[in-house]
Amino acid sequence: MGQAKQKKSRYQQMLGDNPLCCLCGGVAKSSTVDHIPPQACFPRGFFPEGFEFPACEACNGSTKKEDQIFGYYMQMGNPDLFTKDLWSMWRLQDGIKNNYPAALLNTKLGNQAKAAALAEMGIRVPADADLSNMPLASVPAEFPAAATTIGRKMACAIYYKETGGKFLTKKHYIWTATVHSRHPRASQLTDYINMMLPKKEVGGRSNIKDYGRRFGYRYGYKEKEDCMISISQFGVGFITICTSGILEKGKERIPPEELQTIFPTFEERATAADAKEAEKSAAVLS
Repeated sequence: MGQAKQKKSRYQQMLGDNPLCCLCGGVAKSSTVDHIPPQACFPRGFFPEGFEFPACEACNGSTKKEDQIFGYYMQMGNPDLFTKDLWSMWRLQDGIKNNYPAALLNTKLGNQAKAAALAEMGIRVPADADLSNMPLASVPAEFPAAATTIGRKMACAIYYKETGGKFLTKKHYIWTATVHSRHPRASQLTDYINMMLPKKEVGGRSNIKDYGRRFGYRYGYKEKEDCMISISQFGVGFITICTSGILEKGKERIPPEELQTIFPTFEERATAADAKEAEKSAAVLS
């Protein structure tokens, strides 16, 4: 059997065993296989095994933009030269430049903007300091927006994977944040969470001996409270923190503007439907 047929057969088997979408609370029938975290986070051929999830078309198809943006920053933000693939990163960058140029890093910061960025990291510089040769860039709003969307999907997927097929639903909240491990304020938080969370999952591929430190996560789950916390790391770069629990409990301690829900919302479903129609139209015209 050819590789493509084997893959199709494997996906069909998976959807047969998992007939409901794990991202929208098991409401819709699963008709696609979603890769979570996105395949774009890894060079071609290095997506970790065991991170494919049953999804409906709306949940899977409406995050193509976010998948690409999030993947680009995960690859670019990993300083581990052993796992970095410059060709893969440049391809992603070209795609974003063509399709979502506002999502690219702003590398043309002035002295004042650089000083403000350093101050946010707790680094104070003299007012007359010349920062023109300091390699600093600003991240556009498109990246945290994409990170929140992907974080929601990761929360649903990890919950589904580690609870043996249970769904986060509209009765649950999701809170997620993505930070870089090299940020001066990140280490205390991540060290504390890592100490708290007892269980660890490390990504890899059976056909690659020296896979490297590309993706892994720790998690903890309290069944009685139906509360889960996970912290995922991409190489030695970005870290995504996800928490979920009963919505009423979340409202008591999380600001309303930071509370997230399962994926997708009504607006996101509409976006997915519009994108699908646009693809059909483009196919007809071509």
